[in-house]
Amino acid sequence: MLGKIRNGACVSGCGETSMIFSNGTFWKSQAEREDEGTYSVDVYNGFGVHFHRAEIFLQIIDIVQVALGESAILPPCRTAPEEPYEAQWRKGAELLQKLHKGSCIGDCGERYRVLPNGSLWLGPVQQGDGGMYSVELYDVSGHRIHRAEIFLQINNETPGGKCLHAGGQVGGTDRAVVREKKK
Repeated sequence: MLGKIRNGACVSGCGETSMIFSNGTFWKSQAEREDEGTYSVDVYNGFGVHFHRAEIFLQIIDIVQVALGESAILPPCRTAPEEPYEAQWRKGAELLQKLHKGSCIGDCGERYRVLPNGSLWLGPVQQGDGGMYSVELYDVSGHRIHRAEIFLQINNETPGGKCLHAGGQVGGTDRAVVREKKK
């Protein structure tokens, strides 16, 4: 149990790094990869009778930063097999490229390419290349064995270091995304 509130007051799990609010919202600062997983909340009425349960999935997403005009390599993830049987990369819903038994299938152009280890190579990146990418890895039987998402952040500098326009930069290498768990 991460925390508990009773009559709107925090009873346990309230500290500097986490807090439960009176409406049942759980807040955690500095989420780390170990925090990834399914979280649930059980709600009881004033008589102690359970009347609601909700689950969410916390996913930690890697961020890859690259300067405008340079190449980027998006790895399938830290825990992926070294050479997958099949890898499929998407940007949003669009299938970018598919690797099957080490060979490229589909649009195997010069802008992006799936490498033998399942990584996606992009180059030279353009402003529109920024955003969320996903990869799915499959075994010989066609079963999905791994899924990961990576956020590609384009820094507005040319390869020579000249700034195109001023802007802020997101710090760190990870970001957290909270999603409702699909049933």
